[in-house]
Amino acid sequence: MAYLYAIDVENLPQWEQEGGELKLNGRGDLLPDEISQLLNARNKPSFVNLLNAVAEVGLADMYGATTNSADLYLEKCFKILKEHSVAIPLIAA
Repeated sequence: MAYLYAIDVENLPQWEQEGGELKLNGRGDLLPDEISQLLNARNKPSFVNLLNAVAEVGLADMYGATTNSADLYLEKCFKILKEHSVAIPLIAA
């Protein structure tokens, strides 16, 4: 968790590179075996798509661009949750 709070706006590329060495998922990474074994074949693709979309929500405009990419990925997350009858969490204002 310390890595996540140590974002250095002055050296964002280095922070991102160091993060690439962490065991995280999303953005095309393979699931660890212990997670993969918990998922049935029908739900696994949706779970992987959800992980990837969640990762992109946080990274979409990381380098300062102002786009609607984060919103589009968040909508994708909501769509996947709805397809599996998972309640969408409330977002505090």
